[in-house]
Amino acid sequence: MTTVETIRKQLEELLPTTSNVTNSLLIELPDSHHASSSTNSTTAPSTHATILYSSFEDSALASKYASLALRHVVSARELAQLGGQVPQLLRIRSTSQEIFILPSTDKYILLAISEVA
Repeated sequence: MTTVETIRKQLEELLPTTSNVTNSLLIELPDSHHASSSTNSTTAPSTHATILYSSFEDSALASKYASLALRHVVSARELAQLGGQVPQLLRIRSTSQEIFILPSTDKYILLAISEVA
């Protein structure tokens, strides 16, 4: 099973069975954002994530969602350093869609968008 298939399977297990996923991304984090990297760096970390898989037709839109996912995962990891745990699944809901962000490993993030009925 490939990395993409493994991570998508993990996401399917975490999502509600009512979710209607319309688009998804598999993102590889830049080296500066891996959990093993130093968090006390004085230089600004790279914010460019590599999109390994995308079901989006618009690559610019996919890049925006990748940046959104990266920011949320970095924020979640920073909160965890203050005494909690990194969430297994981040969920953002608007009136028309729900965004699921799965930081599946230290190196990969899966983002899925589902339509809200």
